[in-house]
Amino acid sequence: MDQLEEQLAQKAESLKETWKQIGYNDAEIEMLSEAFFIMAVKNKQTLREDKKAARKLMKDAKELLIGRLNASS
Repeated sequence: MDQLEEQLAQKAESLKETWKQIGYNDAEIEMLSEAFFIMAVKNKQTLREDKKAARKLMKDAKELLIGRLNASS
């Protein structure tokens, strides 16, 4: 279990660097990170709701990024 947890944490850190390079800010990265962990840890009983929540977090983060980029141009 600890090894899996460590692998997920390493992957999340890698993704955070990628998201930062894309232009996401810290708040948006937290949203994306939460979505990543929701999707990475599957619970059969709540899978549908979890997917829906993760997709909403990703969509919201993307909309915030686009809105911020459009406002600055």
